[in-house]
Amino acid sequence: MANNYSQATVSPVLPVALVTDFEIVLLNAYGFHFETHVSNGERSYYFYVSDGESDELDHFDLDLIEEYAKQDDELALDLRQYILENGDCDIDQHISFNYSWPSLFQRILNKSGCTIDEIVVEGVFYCGKLRQGEFGGWITRITRFTVQHGGTQAMLIQMQQESAFLEALDTVYQLASANCADNEHDPEDPLLDECLSEDCRKQRAALDLIHDYYVNHELNR
Repeated sequence: MANNYSQATVSPVLPVALVTDFEIVLLNAYGFHFETHVSNGERSYYFYVSDGESDELDHFDLDLIEEYAKQDDELALDLRQYILENGDCDIDQHISFNYSWPSLFQRILNKSGCTIDEIVVEGVFYCGKLRQGEFGGWITRITRFTVQHGGTQAMLIQMQQESAFLEALDTVYQLASANCADNEHDPEDPLLDECLSEDCRKQRAALDLIHDYYVNHELNR
């Protein structure tokens, strides 16, 4: 029997003042642990996953919700209100959907005084035996407004589809280049409307970027 494992790191470290105790409890329920770092007199949390992260909670301790609600924690108060109105039968699903670990990190980014632009979680999964398909990695990038996720399986699919994508991209490039505004207007003409001149430059710059990507792609070398 083979055992599967996963670990992950979180960067950057997060100032202690930005993370509440209940947020730490929730993150821990998803498999995230932390160490406290001190640098230049500033305390911060370094979060990591040592033994597997989870996207869903299972049997979250309701007493913790009550404990932190009594301390006027905003999230705990919201969860207690939900339980009062709906019961606790689906509280695990409710928390997992509304307060997933990416949304908890995103919540931290959106707090007043936060100067961090993004949080990046890099993970790896591996197996006790060298079995096919049991190894790989993933990354999640969290900003104030978006969450992006990618992994080695998605990269493999992208590689498999890349040739067809490049053919389509070249077709689109040829069509767009033939209709670029600078075909009819000289953006350097001092008599040309300033907005139209700027449109010419933007369109050509975008086309040049696509062309550079296409001709320099490893499949076209």
